[in-house]
Amino acid sequence: MSCLDISRLIKDPTSQNVSWFAPAGSNSVVISNVAKFISTDNSVMRLNYRTKDKDQVSHKQWTLIKEKDPDTKVDRRIWNKFTDSITGKDALGNSVPDTVNLHENMRYGNDIRPRQSWFKNIKEARRVFAYELNRILKNINLEVDFPNWDKNITTSTYWQKDDFYLPGYDKTIIINKIVDSFNDIDQSTLTKNDVVKVNIDNNSKWAIYIYGNRDEILSGNAAISTSDSATTSGAASTSYSYSNSYSSQSVGTQSTGSGGSGSTDDPANYELVRIANKESTASLKSNFATTDDDVSVEIRQWMSTLYDNVFAGSNKVYLNNTLFALFNYIFTEQTNIDWLIQTSYFDAVQEDSSLTQRTAYGPDTLGYVEEYIKEAKPYHGKLISYLSKKSPTTEEANVEAKEFSINVKTNLVFDRISKNIELLSDTSKTDAEQLAELKKKSQLTFSPDNSAIERVAKYEMDAPSLTTLDLTNEFAVANFMKD
Repeated sequence: MSCLDISRLIKDPTSQNVSWFAPAGSNSVVISNVAKFISTDNSVMRLNYRTKDKDQVSHKQWTLIKEKDPDTKVDRRIWNKFTDSITGKDALGNSVPDTVNLHENMRYGNDIRPRQSWFKNIKEARRVFAYELNRILKNINLEVDFPNWDKNITTSTYWQKDDFYLPGYDKTIIINKIVDSFNDIDQSTLTKNDVVKVNIDNNSKWAIYIYGNRDEILSGNAAISTSDSATTSGAASTSYSYSNSYSSQSVGTQSTGSGGSGSTDDPANYELVRIANKESTASLKSNFATTDDDVSVEIRQWMSTLYDNVFAGSNKVYLNNTLFALFNYIFTEQTNIDWLIQTSYFDAVQEDSSLTQRTAYGPDTLGYVEEYIKEAKPYHGKLISYLSKKSPTTEEANVEAKEFSINVKTNLVFDRISKNIELLSDTSKTDAEQLAELKKKSQLTFSPDNSAIERVAKYEMDAPSLTTLDLTNEFAVANFMKD
């Protein structure tokens, strides 16, 4: 807005089509340009004011929440208020909002006392919530990833269990073989992208497996056949989906098959990958958004399960996604919101592999990048944090693992020279016996002929810890090996 516009607005707001009011006396005010808000039948003007004994600055505490933030879990207090608003009752069973003691204009906000609600149209808010939650849950195999996830949900009036399919697959997939158990599958008779249904799998329910390249299957690009469920009986059509990753190329390596960049499609590496489970995920029913009945008990149990179990750990970003779906809805149904604002704050994350050892010195670009961001950002944008994530390159190791029926806990050591992984402890000698032999040596090397414990202990040979170690004290030896 220019200085001229501001001058005109101050001089004559009425001519600028601005609604305004001003005190005209001890018990009167003047209003103008409000005809568009007034009807002759049911208009009421309400003026709220507060008197203060002292002229003090009002204190409000704000919490910044970044959309799609994978690193920060939504504050429990915010999730609890979300729960109160979406269920229509608080933890004590009181109505939210308080329709008895609060005027209609004061019922919506973030206050706990008095009881306010986030939503004016709770049914529409529930519809948005159900849509977002169902969209997330259909890609989570609840029964496999979170066993007994629903143990604290006592009723199922407003939700149901659904069949789980990996993204890229659905119930139209055509089954090539059916067996009773996984052990009945003869992999020698299978060809690439064969679909096998196991009648009794996880939780004694059916599961579907695809035989082939693991990466290709998990990406949803396995070339399997599907039947069109919309066709009439006896006239099923068949369609095919193919991976488009053929002839992909990476630095120094060329792949002529599917299965990911830099890897060959070797039949020797084919395996059975589970892509579906019966009743292994869940969704909210449509009646959740339309009912006038009390949904608070069941949905409060759901909200608690999501926060403490399903959307915990690496899934905490789903709490954020669900919350922002409802924040965006709030902006569509309400105006002049005083408890929720959109900011122009942003942060930046620089990811590099600068921890990798280099032959020549190279300056850290952190300061230069931050300076450029501040120069190139929009005028109203404010950089609140700049994080540099540094990580080493991934080191490959020669490992072969076999599954046994017993559990063994041991220490491993990775040799960067030979790229081999060995057991840290010699099964024929105790740690104390091996350390006693090492103390007799004047120098240790990284020779591949040395034992794993010898190469690890090399770092401690010049330190007092090994020299003064009491080998007769098994607790001291255990602490030394742990360190």
